[in-house]
Amino acid sequence: MEKTHGHVISVMFRIQPGFPMNKLHSLTTLILFLALPSFTMAKLCHKCSRLAYIQAIGECPKCKGFTRSAAHKLCGKCSVKENKCQNCLVALGADTGKKPQKILKGPSGKAYPTHWGAPPLRQTRDLRPLPDGYGRGSSTLARWIQENLDKDADGGKPFGKRPAVSRAFAAKHPTGSYSEGDLLLGMKNGLSKEACQNALAEAIPGLEIKKSMFNNTILHVQLPDNVNVEQAMAKLKAVKAVKYSELNGRIGIQPRPQPIQIQPVPVPEVRIRPVPVPPRPPDLVAPAPRPDPVAPPVFRPSGGGPVDKAKVDQLKKSLGAWEKLKEECGGNYTYSKRWSSWVGFGHKTEVVVANNKVVERRFKSFPGRPRVAAPGQPPTKPEGKSWIEKGKELGSHKEGHPAKTLDELYKEAIGILDRPLPPFQRLGLRFDKQGLLLACYTQDRRIADDAPTKGVSISEIKLGKGGGETQRKEKNEKKGLRINKTSNGKTINVEKGETIQISLEGNPTTGFSWNDTTKSTQLKFEKMTTSSSRQLVGSPGVFTATYRAVKMGSGTISLEYKRVFEKKPPVETFQLKVVVLEADAKASPPVVDANNEIQALEKRIAKMKDFAKRARFTPDGHQKFQAELATLEKQLADLLARHALANPKPIKPGVGRKPFPKHWGTPPRIQTKDLRPLPAGYGVGSSTLAGWIRKNMERDRKLDQRGD
Repeated sequence: MEKTHGHVISVMFRIQPGFPMNKLHSLTTLILFLALPSFTMAKLCHKCSRLAYIQAIGECPKCKGFTRSAAHKLCGKCSVKENKCQNCLVALGADTGKKPQKILKGPSGKAYPTHWGAPPLRQTRDLRPLPDGYGRGSSTLARWIQENLDKDADGGKPFGKRPAVSRAFAAKHPTGSYSEGDLLLGMKNGLSKEACQNALAEAIPGLEIKKSMFNNTILHVQLPDNVNVEQAMAKLKAVKAVKYSELNGRIGIQPRPQPIQIQPVPVPEVRIRPVPVPPRPPDLVAPAPRPDPVAPPVFRPSGGGPVDKAKVDQLKKSLGAWEKLKEECGGNYTYSKRWSSWVGFGHKTEVVVANNKVVERRFKSFPGRPRVAAPGQPPTKPEGKSWIEKGKELGSHKEGHPAKTLDELYKEAIGILDRPLPPFQRLGLRFDKQGLLLACYTQDRRIADDAPTKGVSISEIKLGKGGGETQRKEKNEKKGLRINKTSNGKTINVEKGETIQISLEGNPTTGFSWNDTTKSTQLKFEKMTTSSSRQLVGSPGVFTATYRAVKMGSGTISLEYKRVFEKKPPVETFQLKVVVLEADAKASPPVVDANNEIQALEKRIAKMKDFAKRARFTPDGHQKFQAELATLEKQLADLLARHALANPKPIKPGVGRKPFPKHWGTPPRIQTKDLRPLPAGYGVGSSTLAGWIRKNMERDRKLDQRGD
C-alpha cells in the first residue's frame, strides 16, 4: 500500500497452489508499471507539461529517490520543495507568482545572472578561456561576458559611461550588427586618412578611425565614451565630407530608394525588467541636411562597397601580359594549385594545357598527422589518393581544381572585380613575377579557421616551349636533314615540306663538281653550294646539295661527280632513296613491324565477313556491324599504304601477288602513269587501277547486304 498526494493504492492478491511463477513475475511487473507514475508525479512548467517522456525510472540527485522518467532531473518531492520544474529546472511561477525564467549556464556549468539575458547566437569558431570562471569558449562569448561584468561593476548602467539612446532610435536601429559605439561612414572621394580624421574630430572630439577601406571612401570608426550613436549621427549631418552613416545595416543620413525588410534573428524568450532610459537632450537635434548634388556610391542591399577601380586596372595589365606570353609559349603551359589545412592534410592539382586546350589533369592528396596506434606499435600514417585524367576522362573526378584554361580563369576574375564587395568579405588579389594572375577571390571574414574562398586561387604557373605547326615547319626548314657520303644507296623517310642537305667531298678547283641528275617529282632541287679551305689547285672542298620534299610518294636523289665540259662517264655517283610521308608520320612505328598487325586485321575482317553471311541482324545491329567493319577496313588500308610507300615494288596484278576475284573481269588496259597505293592490299599501281578496284569492292559490299 502506497500513499501519494492524498490517494491510497492498495494491492492485494492471493497465490493459489500450483500458480506458475513466470505469470506471477509478469503480473508483479505490470502492477508496478501502472503504480509508479502515480507516486512519482510532480509539477511541470507550462512548456514541459506538453511534452512526452520515456517510461523509464530515473534517480533524483537530491534525495536518491525515483523520478517519473529518466529524462527528469528531480523527483516529485524535491521538485515541490525547490519550486522547480522537474524536467528543465525552471522556477514554477504558479506557486511563487513569478514568471518562469530559464537558467542559462556557461561551458563550465556556472549559471549566468538572469539580468544578462541569453548569450549571442552567432559566435566565432575559436577557443579561449572565458572570464570569471565560465570555462572555455569563443571570443564572442568572452566579450559578451566581460561586457556584462563591466556593466555590473559600473552600477548596472546599460552601456557603461556612454549615454543611452532614445526608445524611438532603438526601435528603428536594433543592436547586433556592430559593437557598441561603432559606426560605418561613407566619405567623399579624394580625401586622405588625415583629412578625414581632422574633419571628423572637429564634429566629435575623441573619435578614432579603426579601419579605412576603398581609398578612404569607407571608414569604420569608434566613438568616445561620452557620445552614443544617436548623438554622433546627428552631429555628422553637418559635416560636408561625410556622405552617409550606417548602423546595423541601415543608412542613417541618405534615404534608401527601396526599404529592406530585415527579419529579426530568433532569440529565446527571456524577459528582463526594463531599465529606465533618460530622455534625449533637446540640444542634440540637428536640422535636416540639404540634399547633396553628388549622388552617393552604389551599394548592395547587404551593405557592399563600391568597385575598386585600381585593382581592375591591375587585372587588365596582367591580362595584357598574358596575351603576349601566350603567343610565345604557343598556348602550352602547366599550372598547379596546392591547398593544406592547419591540421596537416591537403591536396595538389596540376592542369596541363596544350594549344590552349586542357589535355591532362593530375591530382594527389597527402594525409595529415599520423594516426594513434596501439601501445608498443609505431604510429601509422594514412595513405593519400592520386589520379590522372586524360581525353574523355577530363572532369570525371569531383576533387581538385577544375579543368580550366588561364583564359577562363581571367574571365572569372573580371566577373569578381566587377561586383561590389560586401563588408563581411575580403578580396584577395595576387600576381607572380611575370605579372600573371595567381589569385582573385573573396573570403568570409566571419569564419576564423579554414574559411572557404570563392574565385581564382592557384599556386604556380609554368610556361612551356613555343609550339604550333608553323613554328615546327620553320624549325625544320632552318635545320633540315643533313646527310653525308655514308648514306649512299640507303632509304630514308622524311615529312612533306622538310629539307634534305647532302654534303659530299670533292675538288672544286680542279674542275670536278657534283651535279644533280634527279628526275623525281616528289623531290625538288633548290641549290648547290661549295666551300673550300684554300683557293689552291687540288685543295679539297665540300659540295652541299639542298632538296625539298614537295609531294607524297617515293623518289630517288641522284648526283654525279664529273667535269661538266667532258662527255666522259662520271667518276663517282651518289643515290639516295627518299619516302615522303605526311606530317608527323615519321614518328610512327616502323613499317616493318606493321606486318603482324596487317595480318591480324585481315584475319579479323575475313572472320567478320564470314559471320555476316550466317547471322541475322536487327536494323540497328546491322548498322553497327557495318560501321565497325568499315573502320577496320580503313585501318587496314592505311597500314598497307604506309607499307607500300616504304617498300614500293612494280605491280603485276595476278602474278605473284594477291589475285583479283574472277567475277571482276580484266583490269583496264589504258591506265595513267602515276604510282600510288592500291586498296585492299593489292600493292602499288596507277590511280585508274585503284578506282577500278574500289568500284568492284563497293559492288560486292552491296550484293552482300542484299543477301543478308
